[in-house]
Amino acid sequence: MFVSLLMNALFASAVAVFSGIPGIAAAFSSHINPLLRLTLVFPASWIFFEWVRNWMLTGFSWLQIGYSQIDTLLGSIAPIGGVFGVGLIASVMAGLICAFVLANNRQRIGLVIIFAGLWGISACLGLLRWTYAIGEPFQATLIQGNIAQEFKWASDSREKTLEIYADMTRQHWDSKIVVWPETAVPVYYHKLKDTFFAELEAEAIATNTDVLVGLPVMDFSTDRYYNGLVSIGGHHGVYRKRHLVPFGEFLPFQPVSGFINDIFKFPMANFSAGQDDQAILHAAGYPLAASICYEDVFGQEFLTYLPQARYLVNVTNDAWFADSLAPHQHMQMARMRALETGRYMLRATNNGISAIISATGGFIKVAPQFERIALTGMIVPMSGSTPYIRFGDVPIVIVCALILIGASRSRSTV
Repeated sequence: MFVSLLMNALFASAVAVFSGIPGIAAAFSSHINPLLRLTLVFPASWIFFEWVRNWMLTGFSWLQIGYSQIDTLLGSIAPIGGVFGVGLIASVMAGLICAFVLANNRQRIGLVIIFAGLWGISACLGLLRWTYAIGEPFQATLIQGNIAQEFKWASDSREKTLEIYADMTRQHWDSKIVVWPETAVPVYYHKLKDTFFAELEAEAIATNTDVLVGLPVMDFSTDRYYNGLVSIGGHHGVYRKRHLVPFGEFLPFQPVSGFINDIFKFPMANFSAGQDDQAILHAAGYPLAASICYEDVFGQEFLTYLPQARYLVNVTNDAWFADSLAPHQHMQMARMRALETGRYMLRATNNGISAIISATGGFIKVAPQFERIALTGMIVPMSGSTPYIRFGDVPIVIVCALILIGASRSRSTV
């Protein structure tokens, strides 16, 4: 208990640094007009250090401010500037409200005009469609096995787990694609390739269905193992997770951190990261952009497979979070990826929240948490590129950096 509390305290303190630095930056820019500090310097600093948090020490992108606006008019900025673009405009508008309190009557008129203008531009952007359908809608099924976490890794539960997923899949051979969640099968793929999966694949091919299965995969040429997503059916392929969770899937700062695993006995705590140049997966007749677990909180990483990919697939296991806010927050971030890229997303989880998400980030179908269910719905393969697909986070980062550089060099007190 002591070690757990200490690790959580250290982690929270480290994340808090990225929220504290913008405040320090604002304090050191006291020579600048207060209205400009509130509406430009502080917002730019906040978003810039959110971006730093996105990659430093493997990155932790949870709860960036832009996600709060996915269901508002500001969400229409996501296909252009991504979550950081949304966050920047949201921060600027928050600064405008604060500046309104400090401003004189003449300045307030200008602030109100700017505030209303940003809302108006966002509303107009919401009318634009950056991507378009490139094929007919097809049926997809997500298998939410709802396997209790305490039984998931138990060897005497594996046969039952396989039976659950296989039976639920066989009831949906009328779908073009069936998706199982992350590590749905806690057994290496090669151990079941010629038995269980050979039989399942034969059925999938006979019914013209592709099955995406989350499970660990082994590379015998390097003796490394990966958190994987295997496509079974007419388009065989493997995706190996690229962005691993520190301490959950690998131990950073080796060998110093080795003692942590000795204490906690993390299952599968020594995964290797997959290469960035992996071949794109195909399923249901189209290429797709795959992600595993919290890879879906890093928008830039989806761009590797875009605009070639026609839809997105995320498999995860949020059972670690139990009945907390975290699965709902994770879902919100997954929805942002669909909105940024103009692509439908199939998101299969172990115990929720599984969902079929539209190309505008809305829900088509959602499975209730903590229930064993097969969620079936229609999605549309999409083509085209949003500005975010073309340029990623670079433009917003440059804008924030230029504002901060200008503030650091400014001596104006106007």
